[in-house]
Amino acid sequence: MADFLVKHPPGYSRERAYILDVMLNEFLGISFESREEPRSDVSISLAHDTDGSELRIAETLFQTRPEDWLRPSSLPVQPLPVWRIPVTLRDSIEVDMENVPVLYPGKKEKPIYVENPDGKTWLGFDIFGSAFFMLARYEEHCADRHDNHGRFSAVQSSSFDAKFHARPIVNDYLEILWACLLRLFPGLVRRERRYRFLLSHDVDRLFETRGVPWRTVLRNSAGDVLKRKAPALAARRVRSRFSSRTGDYRYEPTNTFDFIMDSAQNHNLQSAYYWIVERGNSRFEPDYSINLPFVRDLLRRISARGHEIGLHASYESYDQPERLRWELQRLIDTAEDLDIRQDEWGGRQHYLRWDAGSTWRHWDAAGLAYDSTLAYPERIGFRCGVCFEYPVFDVLERRRLNLRERPLVAMDVSILSDNCMALSPEKALEELESLASICRGFQGDFTLLWHNDSLVHRWQRRLFSLALEVISP
Repeated sequence: MADFLVKHPPGYSRERAYILDVMLNEFLGISFESREEPRSDVSISLAHDTDGSELRIAETLFQTRPEDWLRPSSLPVQPLPVWRIPVTLRDSIEVDMENVPVLYPGKKEKPIYVENPDGKTWLGFDIFGSAFFMLARYEEHCADRHDNHGRFSAVQSSSFDAKFHARPIVNDYLEILWACLLRLFPGLVRRERRYRFLLSHDVDRLFETRGVPWRTVLRNSAGDVLKRKAPALAARRVRSRFSSRTGDYRYEPTNTFDFIMDSAQNHNLQSAYYWIVERGNSRFEPDYSINLPFVRDLLRRISARGHEIGLHASYESYDQPERLRWELQRLIDTAEDLDIRQDEWGGRQHYLRWDAGSTWRHWDAAGLAYDSTLAYPERIGFRCGVCFEYPVFDVLERRRLNLRERPLVAMDVSILSDNCMALSPEKALEELESLASICRGFQGDFTLLWHNDSLVHRWQRRLFSLALEVISP
């Protein structure tokens, strides 16, 4: 039997059903029934009301006219107002929070927060619509420009404009919602959560010397000695170039898998390794196949040590469902041939290519259990505005999917590359520790991507090891 009754205005019924269930049931563990009625706000009260206590919440996004839905006119108006949370409410919030950006405020003539002595509380901004906006990636359906890889960039986002891309705003809103409910209905118990560190590795580049001209190998080796002061790496390159001719790739500089697995084991972590099954027609895809004996042996060893095998869907597959299904089946067939068994399959799109109108739908139709693509390539933080895994919603087909999203919080390339944040190792570690602290505060998930070919140099391995220390539970 439902504990709460949610009354809401008419319209956008599927969108409402999704976001109410995610916020109240999935995230908070609150059972409820919903009812449509003529009104302009959302009301939450006990299903069997005894004292008239009620939380009323302003509604904005789902009041959008149908002709303006998924149009730029329905996006949050910048600059966003910032609400200073009153002390009375702040004392009921367990995480450190004082000021919060408001994506969709209510009517200007009304205050944002009022506690009335008759047990009725008014929250004057659209919590549910704002959460839907972030989780369903609403604004990306309104985008008319992308980068040279077809990706929606951080600088296009509302969160970047309002400077909260490194803040899980949906988690902030959820805590405000919970605090309001708890003040009205003391004794409520929310769903227990535990901080998780989800470590993953996209295998983009498997070989650094295989088939490479000797002059290139020698030039790189000279750079190791003269610039990077790494004579051992120089010697390894030369040795790898010799041995790779016979299919022996033990000395490949990018063969860092044992180091990764040992490091993960030291922190009681299970990593996920995402593989491209075969090079397609794109110059952005690596030159390896999962049918190589070396790769097959790696897959066996990774699985035997308790780690996950997943799909790194190819560059072109993000909007090609047939290609995606073929790649997944190729991975599953290879795993079965190697006697690798998994209850579910997930992964990430190569180059973080993702289309709001199609990619989730294609992953869901292919039978994948989860996706972990959603991060901005050039910035670390919270593209989806949340540090929880959650079920996704297809905005165009207006339906909830079986697929779940594990938002990617940080990627090594985003932090270190000259084309992205270009942080020093020391500053990178500070940023990772700060984000991990935020995720811990919400008992959320920290999802980190670190490529095997970003562990070639000693300083990279040291940074990785320190990152595991500050992020691990």
